[in-house]
Amino acid sequence: MARRWQRWGRLLGVAVLAAGLTTIGSAAQAAPEPPPPPEPLVEGPPEPLVEGPWPPSSVLAEDPAAVTPPDVVTTFATSCPPAPAGVIRTAPGAGRRVALTFDDGPGASTGAIVRILQDEGVTATFFQIGVNSTTRPGLVQAMAAQRFLLGNHTWSHPDMSTLSSDAQATEMDNATNQQISLVGDPPCFFRPPYGASNSTTLALAQARSMAVYNWSVDTEDWLAGGSGDAFWVNRIITLAQAGASQTDPVVLLHDQPTAMPATVAALRPIIDFYRDRGYVFVDLAGRTLEGQVAGDWDGNGTVTPGVLRGSTWFLRNSTSTGVSDVAFGYGDPSDRPVVGDWDGNGTSTPGVVRGNTWFLRNSTSSGVSDVAFAYGDPSDRPVVGDWDGDGTVTPGVVRGNTWFLRNST
Repeated sequence: MARRWQRWGRLLGVAVLAAGLTTIGSAAQAAPEPPPPPEPLVEGPPEPLVEGPWPPSSVLAEDPAAVTPPDVVTTFATSCPPAPAGVIRTAPGAGRRVALTFDDGPGASTGAIVRILQDEGVTATFFQIGVNSTTRPGLVQAMAAQRFLLGNHTWSHPDMSTLSSDAQATEMDNATNQQISLVGDPPCFFRPPYGASNSTTLALAQARSMAVYNWSVDTEDWLAGGSGDAFWVNRIITLAQAGASQTDPVVLLHDQPTAMPATVAALRPIIDFYRDRGYVFVDLAGRTLEGQVAGDWDGNGTVTPGVLRGSTWFLRNSTSTGVSDVAFGYGDPSDRPVVGDWDGNGTSTPGVVRGNTWFLRNSTSSGVSDVAFAYGDPSDRPVVGDWDGDGTVTPGVVRGNTWFLRNST
């Protein structure tokens, strides 16, 4: 959770990076023009802002005194790479990369946040409080199974810089033990509550193979205090857009115990904003979310699975465990994948949507697009189907609850 003494009046500059040229083989096209910035915030919040930090009851789902830490002997995270010294505030990897991070969960809105991330094909890192994870263990396990990165945010959310070395170690180890007890793996990343640390904090985390990550963009979404008012939604979106002045921003959001409707409502517009500017979404380990696709890849009349890892497609021609039958690169990691029988030959092939431009290919192999065209708006959700029953799959978009379908590519 962000330092609560940060003021409402802080000004965050927003410098929007120019959209660069991206290509798929010879179908090089300029990325769509970025949409105009949102309307300025209305004057004044609906209610007076409260200065932080919050009381423990607002951050913790249970009283720590009533929760017994798991009886697990902590083993330093040998499965984690050696942790660097110091505090990191940039997303890993090369090129434009953005890392969405959520603190203080799991909470009442975590499930809704995860569903949006999965629907958008976007990964994120969740820094969880040990006490809070005891109240929603099944959710923690489901998040780990879905390959969301789970980080250590201490057992009970204290200001670590005020604690003794032993007390800091206990906070870290109790939270690590809780995660091990639920998912079997220790956390490799640590974020101190309020972003507050000292040399002892950093040394203890490094000794436990946990990289210490803070943030470079603060949405201050916690200030909404459970409100879903449009003022707060717009404010969160606007503050998140400050990252466009950075090549590799780390964005701070929250999924606290109580519901956070403004954060949930702001999430898709934040994703759209960065995606439209060519950013790749990564977790703090540098991973993108592995997408799931399905199609009749060999034209035998049976739909079988595939996965998309970055810009590499791995397709299998049977519904059984095993290696991919076909693997190839197509598109960019920030593209949105679509699958269809674009030429009506009975075989499903790949396509990607970049902004509002569709690049469709008629074979399951690397190469240039066979068809490229603009359709819809960058913030629309692409859908595909054989809308007129002629055997050819064509594009559509969903805007809000309105569907716009087209019968040709």
